[in-house]
Amino acid sequence: MTIFKSRNSVEEYKYRTLSKDLNEISGRTGREEITKFVNKKILKIINKIAPENCNLIDVGCGDGTLVKLSSKESKYKKIAGISPNQEEVDLITKSLKLNKFDPRIEIKKGLSHDIPYEDNIFDFVVINGVLLILDNEQTLIDSLIEIKRIMKLDSFVLIGEMPFVNEFSDAKYGDSISKWLFHVLRKKGIAEFIRRSKQVIRSLITNEPFLIVRKKVLFYKKEEFTNLIEKIGFELVFAKIHKEIDNNGEEYESETRYNYLFKKISI
Repeated sequence: MTIFKSRNSVEEYKYRTLSKDLNEISGRTGREEITKFVNKKILKIINKIAPENCNLIDVGCGDGTLVKLSSKESKYKKIAGISPNQEEVDLITKSLKLNKFDPRIEIKKGLSHDIPYEDNIFDFVVINGVLLILDNEQTLIDSLIEIKRIMKLDSFVLIGEMPFVNEFSDAKYGDSISKWLFHVLRKKGIAEFIRRSKQVIRSLITNEPFLIVRKKVLFYKKEEFTNLIEKIGFELVFAKIHKEIDNNGEEYESETRYNYLFKKISI
């Protein structure tokens, strides 16, 4: 069994690249269907708002699902994705090359607070499930300032899966795998417990990595988060409860996370 204990999110996702499952770098172990569901909903929002010849970037693009989905649409002139480790970039690029080459697509190494693009070039920015795993509030603010820098005036940023409560408030299991499994059973039910137990067993009998991650996320009440973003030069378009699907494929509303859409209103 190969166990890795990550000190931060960049290190965590570097370890995730050791998995044979590309979806692991989306952060949703063994739940590719959730990744597709979430990104299809994101693309639906973008398609309603984004202009023709849109320049789109996914900051923290996971396994590249949104990049792949948006490449099927003709309205996108440029489709960019960034990931924090070169290992992730290589895996996503390799996956994309299995399909027909699309010159609109570009995957680069970068961080949310250090994006390798020029000022004022993107019409739509997506940052889903990223801000919550940053080290601290200052890094979050630096990331939002950096995102604003690369956006055109009157363009949009979708901030997805931002918690409004502490999701680890009752995580009393520390680094114990057995205690974590019982926590899963208690909080998420038998189906998720079985799925996670299989993950542990698979790691025991194969070279598949098992990650012990930090029990910490950034979280803000809706009004608090909105005020923080608006001070940087954005205007709230909407704040909606995040939606996912359960193990049976049924859609449900998150009890802990919002999705936000903001418009850049100042240089």
